Amino acid sequence: MIDSLEDELRDVFGTRAAAPVDTDALAHSAQRRGRRRRVLVHGARGITATALAAVMALALLPGEGPGIMPAGPPPPADDFPPAFDGGAPGWGRVPDLPAAIGAPTGAAAVGTDPGVLHFTMATGPDSTGAAVWRTGGGLESLELIGPDGSRTSVGLAHDPARLDGFFAERAGLGWAGVRKEPRQIGGRPAEGFTGEGVYSLRWQPAGNLWAQVYLVMVDGTRTDLDAVARIPGSLRLDTARRCASPIRLGYRPPGTGITGCSVTLTGYDFRDTAGRPSRVLRSVIEVGAGREQVIVQLESFQPVVPIAGLSLDPPGPAKYYVHAAEVHGVYAAVHSFGDNVAEPQAIATGLTWQGDGRDPATWPERLAG
Repeated sequence: MIDSLEDELRDVFGTRAAAPVDTDALAHSAQRRGRRRRVLVHGARGITATALAAVMALALLPGEGPGIMPAGPPPPADDFPPAFDGGAPGWGRVPDLPAAIGAPTGAAAVGTDPGVLHFTMATGPDSTGAAVWRTGGGLESLELIGPDGSRTSVGLAHDPARLDGFFAERAGLGWAGVRKEPRQIGGRPAEGFTGEGVYSLRWQPAGNLWAQVYLVMVDGTRTDLDAVARIPGSLRLDTARRCASPIRLGYRPPGTGITGCSVTLTGYDFRDTAGRPSRVLRSVIEVGAGREQVIVQLESFQPVVPIAGLSLDPPGPAKYYVHAAEVHGVYAAVHSFGDNVAEPQAIATGLTWQGDGRDPATWPERLAG
């Protein structure tokens, strides 16, 4: 799914593509989103259920979807989880998602199935640290994170308003003084954006389909829109890949379906909390919508003890529950909204694991059932 277009990528990323991999920095960056949750869980006996639920909910806030924060200075060695003791055993390419056999392809198929991604694209440095695939709500996206913290995000949708939201999630200080520039991509009007170390381009790969790419550079690295404008040439719409997960929902509330999916994979082997080699940092499966929505989240580094089997109901007018579970020795949480507690608990109880965490081709063919 991540094709090799070395010439174009070197133009975009310059010497970054050939720079040594900083495994300590990536290990640190891969943990920054979850560190507050881990610390809180370790001390769960001394805190309130409200605080625990609030911290676990951070991953569900707008702009806090699956991903890895930009790398910062490595913390003290004892701040790393046990999985990183001794460092990563080796680097390679992020594993591909398995093919969705029989799924439709082409521009019209994008956004029609929340369990399938209908595009491929080379959008990041050769030494990619992690990749995040997301689909749901009519939007499909791929985000690549380099070991140095650089990011490249690509989103596709038939409704350009969905790309506006995709942009808002990635907006930061670098976009404060953004400059716009008209472009032509494939004979159609396009629009480029340049900020402080950030670059974006929106174009139409097909008459009824919009796409946008975002580049966030680090450490003063620069490129230009001419280089970014070559990225759309790597987009392909003749493929379909499953948004796969090593966990499967054995139970799904009647009348509901899968409404969203994301998976974060690494370009190196690590050991999860169960001590097994893996490449999946996080997996999220969304079921239902609105007040009936349930979100299942697998975290490879979230300690299972002491909260496995615990359900939390923070006080207040908004009903929000977190049902903690252990799946094959790895932590999972079922987040639910509304008054129906039995259904999410049944989902948590029915979660199963299948396959090798390093190989998405061995994971269940279906997210539920």
